[in-house]
Amino acid sequence: MEIAALASPGSLIGARDAKRGERSPVLTLTRAEWRTFLTQVKSGSLDGPA
Repeated sequence: MEIAALASPGSLIGARDAKRGERSPVLTLTRAEWRTFLTQVKSGSLDGPA
């Protein structure tokens, strides 16, 4: 996975599949959405059943 700040209005964050490179679609998130996502990942709230 590649993560980068995008040079666009609103300071968006872009994420894409590094294995697919330029062919990968880019998921764009606002900084607030990105912070929420990271908080959920770190807390384990997105973990599915083992």
